[in-house]
Amino acid sequence: MSLHGLTAHELSGKLKSKEISCVELVNDIYKRIEAVEPKISAFNCLTKDLAIKQAKEIDNTVAT
Repeated sequence: MSLHGLTAHELSGKLKSKEISCVELVNDIYKRIEAVEPKISAFNCLTKDLAIKQAKEIDNTVAT
């Protein structure tokens, strides 16, 4: 499932309904960044490990 084309409202709904997790969303966004970044050079720094760590923490908080 490709998430990067969805609106913030659509993503919010999918997160609230637990149709997707924060980790899935972060991974999908980074997959898209990796695909297009060589062409557009938009980022100076990416912190994928930190983003995934924070996404896991959010998913754990929501699960409890």
